Amino acid sequence: MKIALCGPGECGKDDGALFLARVSSLRFESINTSWFARHIVCAALARAPYFLTYDNADVCWEDRRNHRKAWFDIMDSAAKSDPVGFFLPCIDGQDILVGMRRRRDCDALKRAGIIDHWIYIDRPGKSESQDSLEITPADCDRTILNDGSLDEYHDKLAALAAEWQILRQDAAVLHREVPHAEPSFEDASRDARCS
Repeated sequence: MKIALCGPGECGKDDGALFLARVSSLRFESINTSWFARHIVCAALARAPYFLTYDNADVCWEDRRNHRKAWFDIMDSAAKSDPVGFFLPCIDGQDILVGMRRRRDCDALKRAGIIDHWIYIDRPGKSESQDSLEITPADCDRTILNDGSLDEYHDKLAALAAEWQILRQDAAVLHREVPHAEPSFEDASRDARCS
């Protein structure tokens, strides 16, 4: 089973993917689509009209939130001619795709039958212009509202995994053992790269 988590920035997609990987049979390597595109984006940012230079692509990726529109434009251009070819490496060896933003890409992956479930993560107060996020709840199979505590959000995700019959037997223990102060996505990605 492969799923896609879509939604505005900072709504909990990365945390949701990490949680689902911990309590279900889904695999996720703490890597979103921007991680796979970091070399492409870093090279493009060094040229006009941006002229931004970084020590390496990893540093560039860590600074992506400061240049969200530029990252979107560059990744959009790279995916335009072959969305399936662009996104397939992002889910190779994984079951969760995080960060798709264009309806064109969503439609291409739907036609190819690559993603089984499309989930929109919504969080009050977190929205983006349709210039950088075209996918809406209407494009997805289900919307999960991340409007409470971290435990409440995780409960909703665990219920979804149970509905899909992929929840691990020890999920209840794993769910409640997780400390409330989760490491940031950047910390988790850095730890995964260093090990």
